[in-house]
Amino acid sequence: MVSIVICTYNRQEYLPKCLAHLKAQNCEANDYEIVLINNNSTDNTEAICNDFKKANKELNISYFLEENPGLSFARNRGIKEAKGSIICFIDDDGFAIPEYVNIISKFARNKT
Repeated sequence: MVSIVICTYNRQEYLPKCLAHLKAQNCEANDYEIVLINNNSTDNTEAICNDFKKANKELNISYFLEENPGLSFARNRGIKEAKGSIICFIDDDGFAIPEYVNIISKFARNKT
């Protein structure tokens, strides 16, 4: 399984589109998980993440609050919480192509 970690801080204007692209992957839902790390945002990030999780119960989504500020703390929390054997990061303003998970999985299999 691929763990896609999104570390976010006050990016409510970008996050929904990022999540929509991850939902639209051309693979089975159990091929990947989305690990959302809220780096102590003060905007609507928490509500966006929780609403997305509730609306997409078929996906493997987890949400965590990391109170220590900084990308390093957020990424390390994402690594700690990830369940997949492959961990990748996508920016909260990044938009994954539909083959994102398949390409990462294929690449990782060829490197082992």
